[in-house]
Amino acid sequence: MRRADDLASFLAALGDIPHSTDPALCAQRSRDFHWFSPILRESLRGRVAEALVAPRTEAEVIRVARAAARHRLPLTCRGAGTGNFGQAVPLKGGAVLDLSDLKGIRTLDPFRLRAAAGETLLALDRAAQAQARAELRIHPSTRRTATLGGFIAGGHAGVGSVTWGILRDPGNILAIRIVTAEEEPRVREITGPAIETVHHAYGVNGIITEVEMPLTRAEAWVECVLAFATFADAARFGLALASADGMVKKLVSPIAAPLTRFFGPLRAACPDGAAVVLAMVAEPSLAALRDLAAEMGGVVTLEAAEGEGPEQIPLYEYAWGHTHFHAIKADRRHTYLICIFPPGGHAGDDRARGGGTRPRTLDASRVRALRRTADGARRSRPSLRGARAARPPHRCAGAARLQGRQRPYLLPAERRDEAHRRGADRLPPRDRPLWLAQPRQDRGRR
Repeated sequence: MRRADDLASFLAALGDIPHSTDPALCAQRSRDFHWFSPILRESLRGRVAEALVAPRTEAEVIRVARAAARHRLPLTCRGAGTGNFGQAVPLKGGAVLDLSDLKGIRTLDPFRLRAAAGETLLALDRAAQAQARAELRIHPSTRRTATLGGFIAGGHAGVGSVTWGILRDPGNILAIRIVTAEEEPRVREITGPAIETVHHAYGVNGIITEVEMPLTRAEAWVECVLAFATFADAARFGLALASADGMVKKLVSPIAAPLTRFFGPLRAACPDGAAVVLAMVAEPSLAALRDLAAEMGGVVTLEAAEGEGPEQIPLYEYAWGHTHFHAIKADRRHTYLICIFPPGGHAGDDRARGGGTRPRTLDASRVRALRRTADGARRSRPSLRGARAARPPHRCAGAARLQGRQRPYLLPAERRDEAHRRGADRLPPRDRPLWLAQPRQDRGRR
């Protein structure tokens, strides 16, 4: 058990670095959006830091890391706390290291930017658009509040992934600068394949202080809502749009009718009983989008410039993790499981249904294909990331307790080769997202 004087010695070593031991503030900064999950809500209950530290420069981060190592005090890194999986929750007390005050853009040109970890993604996009007519390739639906360091440490995909793939794909992160938590901290520049050792590691193997990201040309995005008779129709349209390489797109998210009733200001663009597709396309691709929708039985119910829709809420704040956020605000019994549906995986029809669950929302993301072309090069193709919504009043307490006999499971690493031979797993091991789940029939166990 840690002694009180260990914490006091740690705080004394911080000097003028902003810090606090106020119980209310420490409790507030010891949370993220893990409460989305009934499992994490219970297992992380009562996990609170003993101190909050908010360094303003990399030099102060080094001082904090040195003091924590010398006094054996656990550090938990935090950005804006917008993650859903408990990454920012301190499991062993100690100090929460709030990095949101690390500010500054180091370099910016039309092709890349380098910035401090605490910069928000919205601020970076605005700077890139103003100074270089460029924008980030990928951002989460929490773009307005999420920090650059937090997205790299805890995110994996988002708005833009339909074109650019996921963050771990080569070229989507150019460099990460970290500080090690040692008695004599080291500053390291991580590039190339080694980026995967730090990306999505939640800061446990290095405190991220700066990130260098690629940029793409800024577009005049148009937000569109398209209505379809069934969710299967919406899913087929979504896959067709995601696969249309000639159309410049940033978001493709089919959503089933039951969820649209939680969409508040956007509700007027979602006809009763209809599934919808939330899409963002570049203005020159708008006519092609309309034609494709008409061909596949869809009706365009809303068109607006980015951020100019109902109550000026960006359309992407109804997609990805925000879809569940809107639902859970209305009813805390809602929960969801994240799955991957490869192309041709029938994500939108009854063949994708489990006993008490079915896909309710999909977000298109481009992944590297298992099949290679004749010259040996990998060819990317779209895939659908879906949320299977557990229906109230059923309380999902884990994958093994889902209703029905068809249950998702995480594919063990030792069975991946076998799964490839069976054709049950469409993604190569290197490209498989952490939360990949496949359905199976399992009658022998409950």
